[in-house]
Amino acid sequence: MTCQFYTFQSAFLGGDYWCDAENKRVNDDIYYRYCRNYSYDECPVYKKYANSGSGCYLTTIVCKVLGHEDQHPVLNTMRNFRDQVLQQQEEYYPILNDYDHIGPIIAMKIDHDPQKQILSKLYYDYYLIPVTKCIEQNDYTLAVQIYTHMTQSLICRYHLQEIYHHMKENSIKESFCPKTAGHGLVKK
Repeated sequence: MTCQFYTFQSAFLGGDYWCDAENKRVNDDIYYRYCRNYSYDECPVYKKYANSGSGCYLTTIVCKVLGHEDQHPVLNTMRNFRDQVLQQQEEYYPILNDYDHIGPIIAMKIDHDPQKQILSKLYYDYYLIPVTKCIEQNDYTLAVQIYTHMTQSLICRYHLQEIYHHMKENSIKESFCPKTAGHGLVKK
């Protein structure tokens, strides 16, 4: 498996060897030395960013940035919703699959954002609390709409549209397992 930060991007964005951690094109030397040859654990960029987060951007916002405990009510509600609703209904599988693929990149971007404190407080107040309230009122359709808007907003903030579309086109559907989906997979 390749480095969790390596993404193939079109030449439109400056080249096909792209590092999501540094948000820039990887030069040929680095690509051939680390990315292509699966030696990414020796890569200085990988070493710098690999252990910077959980891969779950919700946990990054609530715990890592805002300082709440991992068993915070918002996270527990979201986890229960994932386990009891999203993982049980096929119509929600794409949301879980997306979260597993783009979530770790968003988590890393939030963690390295100089405005992460303000950003996390805004997303907590304007997205996570309303999603939680919708879930508690069994309004799952609205909860999913708000959550999806939040995710799309973060994808736009961090200019991840091309990466996101590439992931959607190339995510391996056969390996999707609903019982384990929705955790923000960190590729190793």
